[in-house]
Amino acid sequence: MNANLLQNMADINASNTNPTWSSSALTRSLQYAVLNWHTHYFDAIAEASTNEEKQSLNSKLHQFAQTKLAFYLEALLLLKSLPKIFPVVASIQSASFLSSFESAEECRFIQSIFADLGRVAFNFRTQLLANPLQVVSARSYSRSSKYSSTSSHISTWHLPS
Repeated sequence: MNANLLQNMADINASNTNPTWSSSALTRSLQYAVLNWHTHYFDAIAEASTNEEKQSLNSKLHQFAQTKLAFYLEALLLLKSLPKIFPVVASIQSASFLSSFESAEECRFIQSIFADLGRVAFNFRTQLLANPLQVVSARSYSRSSKYSSTSSHISTWHLPS
């Protein structure tokens, strides 16, 4: 999934004021991965028998959150599945998930970035649903937000003023 989550996956013309897109722009395997990765991740965490296995999984989640979260949001929008983000955010806030982290700092980062993503999805849903390329930049959202700080390198994406 990580290799296929890219900026403007559907090759939408950003200058078009009424862009159109189709979920068929994403392969079936990518569609499945985007919609179901969290279920497989939480199952793997639950089945991990050692702290090393849990830390390996958590490290991969941390890397995903740092590098691919904005593209994950774009993919959900392309699939017209924005509400799917809310169960993911709720699962990440659960006590059983939090106990899988050795580092409190890493746990806070993951919680914060996904909570921020949930707020962005809720507060800007109208704009995001109108055009998946309108992912929030650091200037449009709280500068202290983990989501905005990790996605601020995507400077071409913005919400309209």
